Amino acid sequence: MSSSSAHSTAPASGTDGAESKKPMTDQNSGDLYPFLQELQEDFPVNGGELPIGELLMLLSAKKPDVFARLDGFFETARRVSGLDETMALKWKEKGNAEYKRRLHQQAALSYTNGLLCAEAPETLAVLLNNRSTVFFDEHRYADACVDADRAVQYQPTYWKALQRRGRSLVELGFTELGQKDIEASKQESSDAANSPADMAKVFGEATSGISAACLPPRAHVNGEVRIERSAKGRGLVAASRLTEGPVLEEAPYAIVARTEALLSVCSYCLQHSACLYHGDEYRQHHLKSRGFFCSPACAKAAWEHYGQHESHHPFFLCCPNDALLAYRMILGMRAYPDLAELSASPELDPVTENDFGANHIRTLEGSFSRELQSNAAVGGCESIVATIGFYVGALTEPEAEQLRKAQRQILLNAVDVTCMMRTTAAPSEANSSTLLQTNTVVARLGKAVYAIGALFNHACDPNCYVSFEGNPQGSCARLIVRAIRPVMEGEELTVSYGGISCFSFHSMRHRLQTLRDRYGFFCGCRSCRNQVDEPVPTAEKDKYIQASDYYQKGRRLVRERNYATAVTVLLQSYEIVMRYICPPPHPPQWMLIKTHDALAQAYFHLEQRDKCVEHLQEALRLNIEIHKNDNRVELINEHTRLAFLAVSPAEKKVHADKAVELLRRFYAPSSMLDLQIAYVGSSLKAEPDTPEAVATATKT
Repeated sequence: MSSSSAHSTAPASGTDGAESKKPMTDQNSGDLYPFLQELQEDFPVNGGELPIGELLMLLSAKKPDVFARLDGFFETARRVSGLDETMALKWKEKGNAEYKRRLHQQAALSYTNGLLCAEAPETLAVLLNNRSTVFFDEHRYADACVDADRAVQYQPTYWKALQRRGRSLVELGFTELGQKDIEASKQESSDAANSPADMAKVFGEATSGISAACLPPRAHVNGEVRIERSAKGRGLVAASRLTEGPVLEEAPYAIVARTEALLSVCSYCLQHSACLYHGDEYRQHHLKSRGFFCSPACAKAAWEHYGQHESHHPFFLCCPNDALLAYRMILGMRAYPDLAELSASPELDPVTENDFGANHIRTLEGSFSRELQSNAAVGGCESIVATIGFYVGALTEPEAEQLRKAQRQILLNAVDVTCMMRTTAAPSEANSSTLLQTNTVVARLGKAVYAIGALFNHACDPNCYVSFEGNPQGSCARLIVRAIRPVMEGEELTVSYGGISCFSFHSMRHRLQTLRDRYGFFCGCRSCRNQVDEPVPTAEKDKYIQASDYYQKGRRLVRERNYATAVTVLLQSYEIVMRYICPPPHPPQWMLIKTHDALAQAYFHLEQRDKCVEHLQEALRLNIEIHKNDNRVELINEHTRLAFLAVSPAEKKVHADKAVELLRRFYAPSSMLDLQIAYVGSSLKAEPDTPEAVATATKT
């Protein structure tokens, strides 16, 4: 999803006056990171254009010690890439020690790591049952039941796991089935337990995963959309007037889970889950996988599409995420010269006759990298990564050249797969004082390439919104692009790249610079053409600094639970802003919104509910006034908080209705969306100060 004009708007490497910038990193550089850093020290100015073979000769001559250490590193990597029962047992003991100390989250992660190393069915069963015990103690009975069931599958005579499954079923309301398992465990009789068919009925689709949301690549495009070509490249436009709703639904061409999410996300479908497993296909080949899977279907599909190709060399266990995604994109071009399924109008792209397969992927823009253009803030290691792959024998020289190009395409065209994670206090701490601290954060789960999704161009006030099936709280790899307002015939369909919009970047100069650094183009959208950054008068700069200092101090006092003093300090910040920076009738400033929000938190803890709601409402009003737009996904959380906190039933309904309206506008229908809507609706069923309201509002 990048503008195709990247190469024409940024100077070439070595241009006079180009300021050197440190390349951006997403901390997903893998185990090769120290080697990449050392080799970059002697990377030639024209290294990004040298043939891989020539670059290898040059770097190995300058850094022979680095390549000697690479030999040792990959020798070790070959040994540890296989399964290891001893290591699995060490992880089990570590988890047991953490469980005894009531460190439940750490214990669950240790058992999960053990599953990656274990080979014997008995060891797998013990690790699964131990993790099931952790989930049961945390009242996560569905997760506990799934793990116990898998433990029984690996070891049918594991009576402790069978009893755990029975107890979990009872807690879930399946009393008769649960008692059947409990009695069978006492009798030590597998025949008396629930059959696999019985358990399949209980779990339904919960354990089948959503592998169908991934490969093979498929797309459904609204029939009223077509591709247009211009000086800036290809883009999607409305062939006739579009109303709010779906524009594109697409399965990825290639996908990879982020390194920091490997213990909480299925590495194939990117479904967020605590019940993750090492695939049996990998175990049968005595190999570790790069990550875990939520179901046997996902593990099998991952092996068929990726694992059997990547398992021939440990390079693919150690390489950066972008390199792995690039390699998987190359595999996709080999396996899918055409999309497996395309539902679209024949007029979508008459020029190519709707060819969005391998030929289309090869034409994706990929000329903006720090290796090629010194002003770029992305890339910079793709040639070195490809060179290492060639040196260690993971790639042939032509494959290494292809990998280098594909990595550059990833920089501009890959999309972060995300979901919203609700952060709350622990259940034991749930009370009215924690309600306002319930926030949502964007969790980046993985990265994917979408053949048609890559054609959307950027706007800072876009008319479309990118999400993924199951969002906001759930996740999977199926891309959903929805029109969030009516789109006129001939109007271009746009999205915001990397969350860069006029709502999140209030300074036009900052926004333009960020887009140039990350994507290599100057934005010429209507918002950027019409916006003018007003300079801050010298006399006001000191007041800005003073107000900001008071605000930061007030936030710190709230965190330290010194609420009364926090109110005093925050009101001082508010007074400075209102008196010196934006006194009426001057337009309000963004700082006021943050100050009102902080005051709301402080008053909430002081149990002054009326003042809390008053400041939340004022923050929402200013937010809408400043942005001149109440149709924004960021406002869902604000309306949800007011739906739970407002005292008047009429006010609660107004905010609940608006939150639901925005949820349905921005996100595609799904069972997870239904749960989120039900959560918002529950605000109308309980008074704001009752335990029921607090329990509902702090529920994840």
